Amino acid sequence: MFRKSFQTDSFRHNFSSFSELLSTVGAYEWPFVTVNSTPPETPTPSRSQTAPLGITVFCILSGVASVIVAALSFAIAGRGGAFVLLGLLVLVLSVAQVVVSIGLWTLQSWAWAWALVLYGLSALLRFVQGDLFGAAFSFVILGYLVSKEEYYR
Repeated sequence: MFRKSFQTDSFRHNFSSFSELLSTVGAYEWPFVTVNSTPPETPTPSRSQTAPLGITVFCILSGVASVIVAALSFAIAGRGGAFVLLGLLVLVLSVAQVVVSIGLWTLQSWAWAWALVLYGLSALLRFVQGDLFGAAFSFVILGYLVSKEEYYR
């Protein structure tokens, strides 16, 4: 077992291991030897963490809106003709939105990627339709989702 004493004018300390000695000394240059202390790693969010408050609020609001839109899709499809296909498309997108919202809430990486796709397409579609407020809102959501990428790695 390694047992070494380190003594200066002001204190004396016994070290039980060479690594303890080096970690205590820190970054000093000795003749022919350089010891560098490494800074602690920045902790990254783990899968056991809960979603940030903004993501939680976003998921709840998005889920409620998607359920309402899904209910309205039946009214669209009830008009008959080509509206049946439109109502079916709206229903599928609403269900996808609910699934993605649940995935975002539970910090699933696939949900983050699909949310970027869905809101990116939404922003583009709203911009082409001339709905600048809706497009700006979608871009704000996209920006927020991108800023929370570390939760979805």
